[in-house]
Amino acid sequence: MRPHDVEGFRWPPGIEEKVSSKHGLSRDDVEASFFASGAVVRKGRGALELFSRTESGTYIIVVFALRTRHATIITARQMTRTERRIY
Repeated sequence: MRPHDVEGFRWPPGIEEKVSSKHGLSRDDVEASFFASGAVVRKGRGALELFSRTESGTYIIVVFALRTRHATIITARQMTRTERRIY
């Protein structure tokens, strides 16, 4: 799966607010990161993980489920130092 193959996004109730208040990421940051140069998707524990950067250069991980080319956002946060080195 290539990140830019996603055609749309689903945000379950409360997720956008949690990602914004707890992790400081906007909906636009998260969605745009799927189309950023160098974005990588890996299988995680029961979901997919997107490793990418926001337009402002912040390294982030987006955990999501994919169904019919639509990504359901589970959570998103900034990468740790270790994760940035691996990415």
